[in-house]
Amino acid sequence: MKRRNTTYTIALTALVAAVTVYITLYIVGMLKNPFQSVPAVRYTYEESLSATGYVVRNEEVLTTQYDLVEPVHAAGERVAAGEVIARIYSDEKAYRLVREIDELESRLEQIRRTFDSSASGGDASSLETQINAALMSLSGTARKDNIHEYEDRAENLKSLLLRKEYLYGRADSLEQTVRRLESEIASLKRAGGSGFTDILSERAGTFSPFVDGYERILNTSVLEGMTLEDFDELETVEAAAPAGAYGKIISGTKWCFVAAVDSDDIEGLRVGNKVSVLFAGNFGRKIEMRILYLTEGMDGRTLITLQAKGSLHSVTALRRQTVEMSFGAYEGIRIPKRALAISSDGTRGVYCVDGMTASFKKVTIINQTGDYYIVREDKDDPFALRVGNEVIVTLKGIYEGKILE
Repeated sequence: MKRRNTTYTIALTALVAAVTVYITLYIVGMLKNPFQSVPAVRYTYEESLSATGYVVRNEEVLTTQYDLVEPVHAAGERVAAGEVIARIYSDEKAYRLVREIDELESRLEQIRRTFDSSASGGDASSLETQINAALMSLSGTARKDNIHEYEDRAENLKSLLLRKEYLYGRADSLEQTVRRLESEIASLKRAGGSGFTDILSERAGTFSPFVDGYERILNTSVLEGMTLEDFDELETVEAAAPAGAYGKIISGTKWCFVAAVDSDDIEGLRVGNKVSVLFAGNFGRKIEMRILYLTEGMDGRTLITLQAKGSLHSVTALRRQTVEMSFGAYEGIRIPKRALAISSDGTRGVYCVDGMTASFKKVTIINQTGDYYIVREDKDDPFALRVGNEVIVTLKGIYEGKILE
């Protein structure tokens, strides 16, 4: 037992001695070389903020006194004046009958297109290539926000698969399917498959089936004179869709988003500046907008109104939204805050290692993050701070021209 204790004591003494030597050497090194430096690195940052506001469009609500009404357009589809926009059904039976006829006619049309494409030629190898390309295209479209493009790509894939079925010797079964579908459609129409009345659109625009009651309160004409008080009152509005509403027509292609933000967060922004906006449910795709109005209040807030000239189809269902606004990506040089020095004439800068001496380089701060400043990179000044310069962070005793040992 005594021998073990002696061995332990010797090991502990050796460890303490090693640590003492390391600390001594570190202190001696610091005394010989008292300054520390870090490289200046390029830094890219994006100015952005979150805000809650309202999507504003010019909208006309569509209403009817009938119970069974079905829009024939999907959200975001364009509608021409005089075009069928909805159907009124006489009863539930007529509704189910017409839906069945529509589905059969859609399938029949697809098969006929397949026959036409197959008749134009094409071997199995090229068809397989087209199918693979269609699958890749459909997968890529699924990550976008355009549901109509996705539906078109899906229909194209279905048509190619039918062509494959035709090409591999099942033409007879497809021809029988055509005759059967034609017979079923004729039979359903004789049974009363036209028990509906068309509603025609009175004006052109973009259709949306989403009605929330804000259509009578918010439109682009009220935004120019809107105050922060007006905006705050929107929180207390009890909006509801009117009775018999089945959709709305959105006029034009321009639409807006209005929100209240802290004035300090948008300092320097001007009317006309571009802003990238990310809306919830927009598949991560930012929409480019421009600042239309900036209305400052007395409480440190500013009412910001943004306008877009496209992408209307992707926001027809949106109203009150929390969005991410990005005002642009910027580049600069990152330096530690503790490296910032002030010269005798009040100029801000940093000391850099220049051969064997310290050299003062002035800087202009454009942003900050944590323990670092982001300074402007001046590529025209040959004596300015450059990416890769060794920036001295221990400033005690450092001055212009000091010899660094």
